[in-house]
Amino acid sequence: MTGKHIPVPLLYRIVDAASDTRLLASDIHTFAFLATHADHDGAVGVDESGQSLSDTTRIAAALDAGQSTMRKSLGRLERFGYIQWNRAWSPEKGGFTGQSSQIRILLNQAA
Repeated sequence: MTGKHIPVPLLYRIVDAASDTRLLASDIHTFAFLATHADHDGAVGVDESGQSLSDTTRIAAALDAGQSTMRKSLGRLERFGYIQWNRAWSPEKGGFTGQSSQIRILLNQAA
């Protein structure tokens, strides 16, 4: 437990996600982790060491998960209306990356 106060609307969204049979356990775990690091508007910020949690590499490391698992979980959470995930574009890689993206938990949404 982080000991951090989680705003009630975020707690309701965690319960919504945990009750959603379309989501996998890894999706729910990811969502709950992000919620503990989000502000009252749902914007996901930094971890305890000040590192951005909008980077899939950092989220995966914090949850001891693979990066592909993390991207799939974030993709499902986005598809089902739990988060808004603005991915960074990398011209060098010719596509979207997990780094330097922005993640916001969508509050007051019907899943």
